[in-house]
Amino acid sequence: MAKHHPHCPPDIRDHIVKEVCNRGWVRTTLGQAVGIVSQNHIRHRSTNYERALSNTHHSYYAELRKKTNRKATEIIKSWPAKKSQE
Repeated sequence: MAKHHPHCPPDIRDHIVKEVCNRGWVRTTLGQAVGIVSQNHIRHRSTNYERALSNTHHSYYAELRKKTNRKATEIIKSWPAKKSQE
């Protein structure tokens, strides 16, 4: 995490690492596991997903998830180190 996402806040990084380590992943790479846990953490903690979920009919869950995943992806993309200027 520190190498690939050095700008990830330490408390979020620690949570993601703990969740990845505590789960029994099958046919999932470490990178995929980190991506899944990161998306889930951000979706539930850094977007209006929880509030919107409680006010949304189940047929709209996929659309709600799609919208919040876009925001989560933007946040994750802000974590990598900037490429060095060569």
